[in-house]
Amino acid sequence: MQTLHVELGERRYPIFIGSQLDPKQLLEPYIHGQQVMIVSNVTVAPLYLSHYQEALESLGKTVATCILPDGEK
Repeated sequence: MQTLHVELGERRYPIFIGSQLDPKQLLEPYIHGQQVMIVSNVTVAPLYLSHYQEALESLGKTVATCILPDGEK
């Protein structure tokens, strides 16, 4: 696995790159509350949403989702 850090002034977040990534291991250190929202798009959501949603729910998180159309506006 490789990690790319995105720097946005005062904020910073990691992007994890690899195959067979474990969402529990990757996400748990960054989620401190009980409620989580996964934002995805109509292309990516069918591929990964349920896997990540189930992983977060197994950590006791309440998960909401927002699926956006493809493209930027």
